[in-house]
Amino acid sequence: MRIAASIFAMMCIGLAGSAAAQQTGAQPAPKPATPQTQPGAAPKPAAPRPAAQAPKPIAPAAQAAPAPGIAPATPPKPKPVVVTPPPKFIEKHDDWHSYMHEAGGAKVCFAAATPKDSEPKAAKRGPAYFYLTTWPKDGVRNEVSVSIGYPIKPDGPVKVIIGADEFEFFGRQDKAFIKDPATERKLVEAMSSAATPTMIVKGVSARGTETSDQYSLAGIGAAVKKMEQTCP
Repeated sequence: MRIAASIFAMMCIGLAGSAAAQQTGAQPAPKPATPQTQPGAAPKPAAPRPAAQAPKPIAPAAQAAPAPGIAPATPPKPKPVVVTPPPKFIEKHDDWHSYMHEAGGAKVCFAAATPKDSEPKAAKRGPAYFYLTTWPKDGVRNEVSVSIGYPIKPDGPVKVIIGADEFEFFGRQDKAFIKDPATERKLVEAMSSAATPTMIVKGVSARGTETSDQYSLAGIGAAVKKMEQTCP
């Protein structure tokens, strides 16, 4: 459930990015065509159709009876469309942003940030995010996860470095999670009280490309407090 909460938050971030709807102007309806008649000339009435040429009424087609032993085909019922509402933006905290999503009376809060710098510059990858997720209903608080933007090398660790402290994550496709709650708590404390203003996330792609993302820690303490207030 802990990992599921973080994956849900990652999906919500994607929804938040696409929540701004594009407004398109409606095309004006075309004007009805006016008959082209000469000025002063009345249009000639149409000649009556001879009775012999009148179209015969079409009899309704008889429905074929189903073959014995075969049930009549019934059209499949359309599946209901499930619409996930986008998360609600709460507040900007320097380089971090806090969000809240509520569905079925259950709240999930998360804080997210993007890298301030990434190496190598020419690497082809998707967006990267660092998350802290809180899901009070299931007892999840400040779960740490990373969306790194590429398929992670199998058995290749993702490392988070804050000053002299180093924390190891395990990869799952393009996401990484910390191994145990005790180490997770130490990481959150290090993020909130770090003397250095930056955090480094290092990973290796499935193709062997080594990457390094630099995150700012400015505002992380305020973002955590806001989540505690919004999702107590």
